Amino acid sequence: MVYGDRRPYPVAVITVNPEELQKFARDQGIMATDPAVLVKHPKIVERVERIVETKNRELQSYAKIKKFAILPGDFTQEGGELTPTLKVKRKVVAEKYRDVLESLYR
Repeated sequence: MVYGDRRPYPVAVITVNPEELQKFARDQGIMATDPAVLVKHPKIVERVERIVETKNRELQSYAKIKKFAILPGDFTQEGGELTPTLKVKRKVVAEKYRDVLESLYR
């Protein structure tokens, strides 16, 4: 989810597919299996950063994501972050991950 309402630049909280995360980790020789550890591993962060950079090339400078955080879990209906039609509840995510979002502006 991209966030930046009344902020100097856009940031994002990013979720990753758990199966793909595990597969990428195995392929890279990363022995950890805990998603909270994996999303902080330099190879995982670098991979996500390359994807963000690729997407940023398509955007105007004011819309480019300047910083991001990778979350260890996906947004879910059970967690309250998604509607029944699987749309992100932006206010819920912004509140639930307020500390993470605030850290991206420091």
